[in-house]
Amino acid sequence: MFLLTRGRKIILVGLVFNLLILSIVILVRQYLSNTTVVPDYGGEYVEGAVGRPININPLLVISDIDRDLVSLLFQGITRVDSNGKLVGDLAKSWEISEDRLSYTFYLRDNVFWHDKEPFTADDVIFTLGLITKPDFPGSFTLRNNWLGVEVQKIDDYAIKFVLQDPNAAFLENTIIGILPEHIWQDIDIQELALSNLNQVPIGTGPFSWVGFRREEDKIIGAELDFFPDYWGKKPYIGKIVFKFYDNRDDLLLAYQTKSIQGMSRLGAHNLSDVREYRNTNLLQAFFPRYQAVFFNTASEKQFLKDPVVRRALSLAVDRQQIVSEVIKNDAQIMDGPLMRSSWAYVPRSEDQPLFDPALAQNMLDEAGWLKNEDGIRQKDDMRLSFNLLTDDEEERFETAFMIQQMWQEIGVEVQVRAFVVGTFIDDYLRPRNYDSVLFGQTLSWDPDVYAFWHSSQMGENGLNIANYSDDRVDKLLEDGRRLLDSKSRVDKYHDFQQIMRTDSPAVFLYSPAFNYAVSREINNVELGFMLRPSDRFQTIANWYINTKRVRSVPVLMSGQLEPDLDESAFGSVKQAQDDTAQSAIEEDISSQDSAGEIIVANPESQGLVVIDHNTISIQVLNGNGATAGGRRLSSTLEVLGFNMSDPENADSFDYPKTTIYFANENLPKAETVRNIMVDEFGILTEMEVDLFESQVTDLVVLLGQDAAAIW
Repeated sequence: MFLLTRGRKIILVGLVFNLLILSIVILVRQYLSNTTVVPDYGGEYVEGAVGRPININPLLVISDIDRDLVSLLFQGITRVDSNGKLVGDLAKSWEISEDRLSYTFYLRDNVFWHDKEPFTADDVIFTLGLITKPDFPGSFTLRNNWLGVEVQKIDDYAIKFVLQDPNAAFLENTIIGILPEHIWQDIDIQELALSNLNQVPIGTGPFSWVGFRREEDKIIGAELDFFPDYWGKKPYIGKIVFKFYDNRDDLLLAYQTKSIQGMSRLGAHNLSDVREYRNTNLLQAFFPRYQAVFFNTASEKQFLKDPVVRRALSLAVDRQQIVSEVIKNDAQIMDGPLMRSSWAYVPRSEDQPLFDPALAQNMLDEAGWLKNEDGIRQKDDMRLSFNLLTDDEEERFETAFMIQQMWQEIGVEVQVRAFVVGTFIDDYLRPRNYDSVLFGQTLSWDPDVYAFWHSSQMGENGLNIANYSDDRVDKLLEDGRRLLDSKSRVDKYHDFQQIMRTDSPAVFLYSPAFNYAVSREINNVELGFMLRPSDRFQTIANWYINTKRVRSVPVLMSGQLEPDLDESAFGSVKQAQDDTAQSAIEEDISSQDSAGEIIVANPESQGLVVIDHNTISIQVLNGNGATAGGRRLSSTLEVLGFNMSDPENADSFDYPKTTIYFANENLPKAETVRNIMVDEFGILTEMEVDLFESQVTDLVVLLGQDAAAIW
């Protein structure tokens, strides 16, 4: 009998142990090589903000926090996507008449309010009815946008708007969020802004309201949950929590101590510190927003009505110094009322300097404003002295004092006063109780600035905070709206900009960058085209915290299409090897807008997976491309996706943006396909499949930029 010595036993145990470790390593490597990490559902995102919500109502929003919450809870008929394109939201499509006076919208019939009641055209009609009431407490400009528009109900899911005159910017008005009629119908218009319903919002968005978080009598946060009956793509993140702070220092401390995972609207003074934070992504974007000093041309200071004085004051302001010292070069200099990125923007001519203090002094001298013994300019018995008001936002506050010094250097006396934002807006900005004011304005993707500079928008309910009135400007802005040809509109806005640069009803300063800090625990956060800070949530459905591993599917093109397949019906075939298939798919996607297809075949089967950008169509094909046995999967739409439980009857189901065909030689008797998710670029992001007596084993889905199987 062979006996092992102690030494040989140790060696044998070591060999067995090493073999075990090697086996584990091989299995782990095989698992890792055959699986892919993909997003998974769940997790909680916590964001901090300075201030507290006032009205969580799309018709009455006041603060940026209001807009943040509204963007997640409510939806409009349309929206501007992350590429800057106007797309359907509650509307799936629309038609415009040849005379551009009639707009017919076809609404989605699978939308539910957060209380499970169905959304219909009646909700749209009701919301617009509130906006156009004489006592509407919201924005005067919002009301004016809809006055004179006839609203016609075609049926429960179709509605027509008839305009009195063409308006090139009308479609933008349909972005406004819609309210549920059955919730608000009993609230008098006089009580709209005071109703408690503004604190318990019910919308149609991807997240629903849970409630405020309170500490004693103080609101310290708000909580939102994913709405399971949401009609669109299901967000990966299941819960969003906002925490509210009194000042920016407390906000930064909360982020440093990991009480929050994200914070927006960071000031220039904080950026250097935030850039040093570990595990942080700092995202930046510019949107059509600018800061300016607006002269109240209707104030008691008669000299502010004089374009020469206003022009001199504008020439004395060194915008580059402000951007460098206050904004830390984190802004773009403005030289007029339109953004430099606008298609209607016209650069200044060489004879229109932006900064020339010597010229400013000469202009004032020639206009009779001469310096007295204390160095302040005076004409007759009137001193060139006025106030400059702003809120307590740090950058604006510092900018105001810097401008005060610049104007003092040319002999102009300015008293700077700053207030907390609520007091500033209610007691000074709205009633136009100022000589000049330093504040910001947010524009849109269309160059129409009628709301900001037309004389009809003067007064406390309008946005013409300079109280500026000029017949030439009024006519140009009216024509800019009425004309539909882009070139003709550019000509009008060119003349408008030239007048504004000469007349100088405002000193246009800079367009600040929007900075957003978010923990790297939150994946796939991107900032696309933005009109306002709340647009950072446009891509919220793609953000994720949790992940899982799924079995990878080879993405190999091998050989040619089967002879019986009509290649033209499927588009071009991409042939690639393992290591280049991914880049081929990405290249194809990035080069297409709405046409063309990607065909991916698993070489181990005769089935095809076709992904295109137009529709989702589930179809089972046999190996030669024919519909096996004439049977197709059914198209019963369920809340969570597509229920393919009855394959005997019905054609394929079309849903906007993406098409997937999956196939095998053996037709499944029945199967359920659910949770089909498509991002805003029309790319399939997830699909879940339950197999019953089926041998369909080859399915490729495009998960962001990764090809992977779902099971």
